[in-house]
Amino acid sequence: MNKKATLLARLDNFLLKNNLRGGNRLYECCFMNKSFDISSLYDNAYIRFYSGFNNGDDYNKYAYYLQNSKIVLSPKGFHSTECFRFYEAMRQGCIVITEELPKVPCYKDAPCIIINKWTDLPNTINNNQLLDSFSSNEIKNFYDKMLSPYGIAKYVFNILMQKSF
Repeated sequence: MNKKATLLARLDNFLLKNNLRGGNRLYECCFMNKSFDISSLYDNAYIRFYSGFNNGDDYNKYAYYLQNSKIVLSPKGFHSTECFRFYEAMRQGCIVITEELPKVPCYKDAPCIIINKWTDLPNTINNNQLLDSFSSNEIKNFYDKMLSPYGIAKYVFNILMQKSF
């Protein structure tokens, strides 16, 4: 393993071991204004870190990778508990592995895998029985019903209809 791969592996292990998923200090020290690719460390994976929101691959390349993915990791954002990647991956029918989601109606019974610690990831992605329990159609249907613009509009409409004006 070369020095760059060793450093990235050590960083990867450090973040996983300490279950670090955010924080301005960590971001400033490790990621701010830095982009790097660690895909070569893992077989059949496309893993890249970019210097900030909306600074990554162009839309077509990003969409290509999502459309051709079975599993998508969606950790919490650095500044928010939610991430656009969750919605985008669900729209494509991908199995999303994420941390605990906010307790809001649109996430109730979401067909995704929630892990408590990222150190659990290797066991999770090697659990074929768990992965096989999700179907692409089930995930897309959930997205259409709950997370799509139509699903969210329907939810808001129902709330408004319950209010007396």
